[in-house]
Amino acid sequence: MAGKRQTKAQLLEELETLRLRVEELEKRERHPKRAESGKGENGDSLRTLVENMNDVLYTLDADGLITYISPAITPILEYDPSELIGRSLWGLVYEEDLFLAKDQFQKIIATGRVIRREYRVLDRSGKIRWLRTSGKPSYKEDEVIGLRGVATDVTKRKWAEERLHLLSQAVEQSSEGIALSDLEGNVLFANKAFADLHGYEVEEIIGKHISIFHTPEQIPAAEEAIRQVRDRGKFIGESWHARRDGTVFPGLMHNSLLRGSRGRPIGVMEMLRDITDLKKAEEKLRENQTELERRVKERTADLMKAKEDLTSELKRGKETMNHLITYQRRLRSLASELTLTEERERRQIAAYLHDNIGHALAMARIKLDSLRSLVASADVAASLDDATDMIKAAIQEVRSLTFELSPPVLHELGFAEAVDWLAEQFHKVNGISCTVAIDGQVNPLADEISIFLFHSVRELLVNVAKHAGAKSTAISINRDEEHIVIKVEDDGVGFSPSKSDSYFQENGGFGLFSIRERFESIGGTMAIASQPGKGCCVTLSAPLSIGPLVP
Repeated sequence: MAGKRQTKAQLLEELETLRLRVEELEKRERHPKRAESGKGENGDSLRTLVENMNDVLYTLDADGLITYISPAITPILEYDPSELIGRSLWGLVYEEDLFLAKDQFQKIIATGRVIRREYRVLDRSGKIRWLRTSGKPSYKEDEVIGLRGVATDVTKRKWAEERLHLLSQAVEQSSEGIALSDLEGNVLFANKAFADLHGYEVEEIIGKHISIFHTPEQIPAAEEAIRQVRDRGKFIGESWHARRDGTVFPGLMHNSLLRGSRGRPIGVMEMLRDITDLKKAEEKLRENQTELERRVKERTADLMKAKEDLTSELKRGKETMNHLITYQRRLRSLASELTLTEERERRQIAAYLHDNIGHALAMARIKLDSLRSLVASADVAASLDDATDMIKAAIQEVRSLTFELSPPVLHELGFAEAVDWLAEQFHKVNGISCTVAIDGQVNPLADEISIFLFHSVRELLVNVAKHAGAKSTAISINRDEEHIVIKVEDDGVGFSPSKSDSYFQENGGFGLFSIRERFESIGGTMAIASQPGKGCCVTLSAPLSIGPLVP
């Protein structure tokens, strides 16, 4: 520092010498004859002094053209002095400051006074540099011929001032409170936001101790924050503050230790934000969370109860389903048993008709025939013939009824042959062609299944004869793994598939409804396919046997 102060003193001394020398030169310009004696060693030493100065010396003519500029300009604008001599100073001045530079020049020329100004100029690369200039008129025989001036590069200072200004604006306009205090806690600076948070004007808190921003109860926490700043260099956390009116508010603090150029602590910077709204939001959030937990607990309890109820309901449903399955099995067994029982009754009735009534009618016919040969009377003979014809018709009716009740062919020859016989009878009785196609793999069939299928096919043929208006009918019998599949097709009037249920209820009666129910009870199916004018196809599928009967 001492070396720098001495250099500055020497420079001031040199500038004073230069000033005196300039005045002497001005006098010589006004009185040329006296100037002859001034040449020599003094002129050389003056030139050496000027060329080694840090400040720029320059001269301008009356139009602002540079007539001389010292070498000190080169580090500033990156021009050699020879490149600038003869150029207009105004070509170097930044456009926004051109009026300011020309105004300085004109006022110096007009008034003869020294005028100092700061303005911007452009270096060779187009970058901005700041110069502080001062000048005075130069004369020739008492006539102003231009200007002599001194320029100093103040770019770094101006940039520092601008950065300082920007920093000051940022601090002043910040929404967060910012304050600077010394190590003893006395406020050195505070922005408006910091003062407003505590209910003061900025001027009122400068020089005051930071304890005025805390209640006695808050002081220990504030002192702990200061201790952490001194020990660790910073403190970040929440702290309660007091306003001028005695009200308190929670704040989020970010305090940092400030150090001087030599690294020694010189103060503390405090950044403060009022988090009252945040605290209220947190409290509201906690309340909402508590309420949510309560509702979740209630809802969970409701769900658990609903789960228990549903479990109980499912258990009851499962039990009901098991009962239904049991009932279905029983129904299937009963249906099978009913079919067998019905068939047994049919066979017994058929046997009774054949063995008793049929035999009695046959014996009566034989006796009538014997009696007819012994009668001579024509009238009595005619009556006996009529009686014989009636007995013959009765015998035929008994025989047909026997086949209707229980065709012997079903029990003696099997299901396939019984269906073939049924087709022949259908054609004889109704005059409708009926063909039968058998794949030969339908055996073996359980008795109850064969009986059930035979009666179902007969019921379907009866329905064709009554309602289909068909000319031909086809029956197919096939085996599909453990099922037998029977199709009964006709070329009759048909009907819409969507109306199949109502059609069979109206036209098929209880018989077809019974067929469907019985098929479902034994694990089989009945499917109907038909279109108006294209006939009808009924497909029956049944297992080859029925499982054990369920009691």
